[in-house]
Amino acid sequence: MVGAAILPSTAQAQVSGTIAVQNDDRFRGRSVSEGEPVVIASVFYDHDSGVSAGGSAVVTSNGPDVGLLRASGHVTFAHKFDSDLSLDGGLVVQSYTDRYSSGRAQTFAEVFGGVTYGQFALHAIYSPSYLDHELQTLYIEFDAVQELGSGFRANARAGVITRLAGEGSFGGEDTRYDAQIGVTKDFDRLSLYLNASIAGSGRGTYFSGPWQGRDAVIVGISRSF
Repeated sequence: MVGAAILPSTAQAQVSGTIAVQNDDRFRGRSVSEGEPVVIASVFYDHDSGVSAGGSAVVTSNGPDVGLLRASGHVTFAHKFDSDLSLDGGLVVQSYTDRYSSGRAQTFAEVFGGVTYGQFALHAIYSPSYLDHELQTLYIEFDAVQELGSGFRANARAGVITRLAGEGSFGGEDTRYDAQIGVTKDFDRLSLYLNASIAGSGRGTYFSGPWQGRDAVIVGISRSF
């Protein structure tokens, strides 16, 4: 998603990617892999015009065997005003198989726009059919990254989703929050990370099942190429 909202300081025409393994796959504070570990493969293309595109595929073991959980793709355009300030916007499409926590395949799109200043970013994300539930939603997300030295960096994210129209709710409420804080240690192309995640209560149409705990610790390792 817009999770990589903090833009790089310079735009370069290049292809890059990552492979990551982590103990759970969570979307805005809720597990989408039933608390099972996942492998995430991502690829990105950044052009010096400010246009970028990318996609990812997630494989999990939350069924009788290992299989595809979700795939996603995005297109983004960013305009830099100076070394610190930039605006960006774009489209994200996510598609889940029936391994997704709701137990049914679904595809939905979101459009987003936002501003980044230094290590801070603020985005507004709109979906006409959130998680394919015929809910119109608006998600406001704030991200921050801070270099700590010696290869360490801290990150924080907070978001709130609001139902704009449509039937259903977030556990009887029209809004739900989530937040995450974590730390990453980089070793050249290898990174180790640990994130603590919390989310608002309630079930409603936004995930279901006893595994959807509000609090979680995500531990992972990634390799860039």
